[in-house]
Amino acid sequence: MKTLILILSLLAGTAQAAPRILQGDWELGGGLNFTHYDVANLPSGNIFSLNADGQHFFADHFSAGLELNLNATGGNTSFVVGPVATKYLWVDDKLAPYISLLPIMVSTRTGATASLQSRVRVGAKVFLTDSVAFGPALEYQHLWEADSSPGGNLLSFLALFSIHL
Repeated sequence: MKTLILILSLLAGTAQAAPRILQGDWELGGGLNFTHYDVANLPSGNIFSLNADGQHFFADHFSAGLELNLNATGGNTSFVVGPVATKYLWVDDKLAPYISLLPIMVSTRTGATASLQSRVRVGAKVFLTDSVAFGPALEYQHLWEADSSPGGNLLSFLALFSIHL
């Protein structure tokens, strides 16, 4: 434990270059989120999700890629996949607020037809080094109505981590 604290202290205290969010860079990330939902015609409940994504910076402060989620709720597990695009609003040495758009996510679960959802995420990354960041995000999800899904809207809080290469 002392070693971990020492390493984190050294990383946070060292002088660093600007965060790696320029054209040609890559981001690999992940995170956790917890959502409470209350959708019409369904009992309310909670969703726990594990997220993973990979994005390429096509221009300075703009990236696009793919996101994967594994969700667990009420004994059901679903897998969600779709494209993601992120725009960093401004950047300094350690802080980079951003907005992400996930226009069409496909959700599948056993015994149900696939459903669609769209998401918008607003957050901020705190860079410990020029390549390692973490931070909170707030996400709005719109669940599109389908045969097996009544549709609805969700608001989630996420804790995200990323490595920029």
